[in-house]
Amino acid sequence: MIADAEQQLLAAVRDTLGATVKRVESHPGHWDDDAVRRLVQTPPSVYLAFLGGRPGRRPDELDAQWAMFVTARVLNGQRELGIYQLLERLVARFNGQRVAGCGFTLRDIKNLWSDTQSGAGVAVYGLYWQATMTLPSVVDLTTLDEFQTHYQTWPRGDAATVDQQAHITLESNDG
Repeated sequence: MIADAEQQLLAAVRDTLGATVKRVESHPGHWDDDAVRRLVQTPPSVYLAFLGGRPGRRPDELDAQWAMFVTARVLNGQRELGIYQLLERLVARFNGQRVAGCGFTLRDIKNLWSDTQSGAGVAVYGLYWQATMTLPSVVDLTTLDEFQTHYQTWPRGDAATVDQQAHITLESNDG
């Protein structure tokens, strides 16, 4: 589910930005010196990372957190024209839209400036998204028998009141 969504998101970023970026890839998931060096080597570029998630409003939903790290060159302390346009295109494409079966909502945009990036002459911005994802069913619905009996009991509220019950048997179509 997550790997499929990631591939579809990467394709959507490529389609949105086209030849305006050199690289659109998955982020390695950590911020060590090698990861930062990789990000700043080929601006302009976009790196995608799945940051995790928490249970959604429904049992079959995951409120997933995704990030897009966008890089562009800095010349004499001034950001090149382009980084803001890249950010704007990505926000316009994803915010409030369904991509890879997920509903995306922009949560934050951050300038991820650091001495390492500044020394490399590259600016890095993070776009942080919430995406409601549908969890896969753990039950293969094709392996279930026809629904014939419903049995449910629930309490009425206090110990002196009899529980309510629903016991329903449907006619079988077996003949």
